[in-house]
Amino acid sequence: MYKGEIPFDPYTGDALDYPNNYYEWEYDGKRHRSWSEIQQKFGKEAVSKSERITVPPDWRRNTPFEAVMELRSMSRGRSAANFTLRCDANKEYTMFMTDLMDLLQKHGMVKGKTERLTWCFCKRGQNYGVMLYNG
Repeated sequence: MYKGEIPFDPYTGDALDYPNNYYEWEYDGKRHRSWSEIQQKFGKEAVSKSERITVPPDWRRNTPFEAVMELRSMSRGRSAANFTLRCDANKEYTMFMTDLMDLLQKHGMVKGKTERLTWCFCKRGQNYGVMLYNG
C-alpha cells in the first residue's frame, strides 16, 4: 500500500489520477468556478477585472475502504491503459491495467461489478489509482 497522500477533486470528492490544480475566479467579492460564468453574469469587461485563484487538490491519507466497484470505461494514455471504476457511494476511481488483472484473477466480476472488497490507493510514476488492499 502506498504510504503517501492521495489527491482528490476538491469539488466532487473523486480521487484524481493526476494532481492537477483547479482555478476559480474572484469578482465582485465572490468566487466563481469559471471565467465564462463571470462573463455571462457581468459581461466581457468583468473577466479582465477578475482575479484567478489556484485551488489545489484535496490531499488525503491513503486509508483502506470497503466498496462494491463497477467497471465503467477504459482510456489510453501515452504508455498506459486505465480503467474507470465507480463505487457504490457514486465516486469514481482510476485503476491501472495490472491492478485490474490482479482483481480479475483473485475475485472476478459478475456483470461488470465486484463483490464488496477492501481497496486502497497506489502510485505508479506520477499517477494514482485504486487497487485491492492486501492487508
